Amino acid sequence: FHLAVLQRMAEHVVAVTAPSAEADPADQLVGALEAYVGFVADNHDAYVSFIRAAAAGDEDYHRIYETARAALTDRIFETADDAVLAGLG
Repeated sequence: FHLAVLQRMAEHVVAVTAPSAEADPADQLVGALEAYVGFVADNHDAYVSFIRAAAAGDEDYHRIYETARAALTDRIFETADDAVLAGLG
C-alpha cells in the first residue's frame, strides 16, 4: 500500500509540473519549477518522507524516486532543440 501511495505521489508531481506546450522554453522551465516548489510546499511532510525513504536505500522507493526525477528533468532535454538549450544556458 505504501509503495502504491508513493508511486501515485510521484506520478502526480510529474503531472502537475508538466510544462505548457504553448509557452516558450524559458517560461516552460519557470512554470515547471514554480509548480514543483508549490507541490513540495503543499505536501511537505509526505514529500520529505518520500525523499528520506529513497535516500535510505530501499530499492523500491529509490526506483520510484529516480523514475520521477528523470521524468521531471529529462522532458526539458527531450523536447528542446540545441538552439533552445543554448538559450537557456
